[in-house]
Amino acid sequence: MKYYPIANTDKSIFLFDAPFISGFTTRIGGVSSGNFESLNLYYGRGDKKESVIDNFAIFRKKLKYSGQIVFPQQIHDDKIHELITALKNTTIIPKCDAIITRERKIMCGVKFADCVPVLVYGKDYAGIIHSGWRGTLKKITLRTIERLVEKGEDPNFLNLIIGPHISEDNYEIGKDVKKAFIEKGFSGQNFKEKGNKFLLNLSKAIIEPVKKRYSNINIQDIGLDTFSHKELFYSYRRDGAKCGEMIMFFIL
Repeated sequence: MKYYPIANTDKSIFLFDAPFISGFTTRIGGVSSGNFESLNLYYGRGDKKESVIDNFAIFRKKLKYSGQIVFPQQIHDDKIHELITALKNTTIIPKCDAIITRERKIMCGVKFADCVPVLVYGKDYAGIIHSGWRGTLKKITLRTIERLVEKGEDPNFLNLIIGPHISEDNYEIGKDVKKAFIEKGFSGQNFKEKGNKFLLNLSKAIIEPVKKRYSNINIQDIGLDTFSHKELFYSYRRDGAKCGEMIMFFIL
């Protein structure tokens, strides 16, 4: 998937080469300081609320968007919310990690700082997904695609974009997590050994069950590692709990 900066020298937002506005932010171009430098779009973890408000204003101005922004609560589960109409005064949809919609002019997004943001879209619908290892284990991306197919989308014409996330080389897990994946039918190809630990390839684990069910779906991983690109991205694994977050988004 081709992606490009919103302006020639502006790396605060990258847009996808998709038929509607969609893309992801980086940590560049905001007003937050310290561990949150600088375009932090997450309320909490110690950043000043005023700074996050200013960062959202910067984000909106660059996209020329003044409408509603909706996020799932992101509870590391496989629950999916269908957004049928605009929700007054609501920005967080509780108890879900994915949103699907065919509504126009509403921004849907997920926040990330190592977990995998996923965008899926077809002819009429689009969905945005937050997938950490728990959501990946529960196959939330496959579940979201199944919902879009139930809504009438042809899986042969669906597109899946995997956004920036922590790479396999930097994502260490324990034996218990690997065991949980194997017991759920995931193959050993999603892991590498590292001493007494293992490394998990989240994007492979997301794609594997999708391809088993829908072999013709168009899947593109942009291949950016949040952990190793400190100049571009926040990383929970690298920086600890006091770090900011980026967002991946779309507007139909």
